[in-house]
Amino acid sequence: LTGVTGYVGRSFLFHFLREIAMCDYDVADNIPKHKVYVLSRAKESKNLSAADRLNLIRDEPMFAPLRKQWEKIVVTVHSGDLQDDKCGMSQETLQMLADAKITHVVHCAADVNFNRPLAESAGINISPVLKLQALAKEWPTCHRLVHCSTAFVNPGCGTPETPMAEDLYSLGKYDPQDLYDSMRGDQQLALEAKNEMAFPNNYVFTKCVAEHLVVQNNKRMALKIVRPAIVGPAWVLPEPGWNGDKPSTISALFLLWGTRVLRVAPL
Repeated sequence: LTGVTGYVGRSFLFHFLREIAMCDYDVADNIPKHKVYVLSRAKESKNLSAADRLNLIRDEPMFAPLRKQWEKIVVTVHSGDLQDDKCGMSQETLQMLADAKITHVVHCAADVNFNRPLAESAGINISPVLKLQALAKEWPTCHRLVHCSTAFVNPGCGTPETPMAEDLYSLGKYDPQDLYDSMRGDQQLALEAKNEMAFPNNYVFTKCVAEHLVVQNNKRMALKIVRPAIVGPAWVLPEPGWNGDKPSTISALFLLWGTRVLRVAPL
């Protein structure tokens, strides 16, 4: 599992542990032998190791009722940059994962920054899932890859009569690998495609190309692409109003409206 330091990955881990906790186990605490191997990297700017970062998340109030499940199930995996070969993991870590008989890979890590330069956005939103997919191919027991994308990969607008289909958005005459190479190169072809197909920003453009590449490279595993829309505060779980450790765009907008800092908004 990637992206646990972010909103979606953290929420995924919460619900997974909650499902385990809700199962009817006997009084001997016979928790099944599930393990979640959580990829995390050190944050040198704050002098935090990968384990330190996950321990801070473990100690958050939302995980307090699930502490027993966390201690038995969550395993910290020290990774480097997910864009690097083998996701920057040491040979020792790679061997641990190989021995673990991984069955699922869930990729939630991303960077929702609409204004990041195209090459950087491609490195963050495309490269990691391809590196993880390549790793998963080396694990014979791994039979499912879940890739977290975005609902806005289609730059057009659906209607109640013809809603956006849950299909890949056509890139027309453009090959996704050529676009990816261009993003990391002179960007001429990528910018041409982005403008021609009216992608509003680099985030949704790179997410769209990532979907195509992960489908194109998938040969053996069951692949699921999940497309969240705008992330907002939780309705019920882990608690009403939970919004991670920083407000989402829509939450910030409502906060500004509610406090009358913002009185007029363009529609």
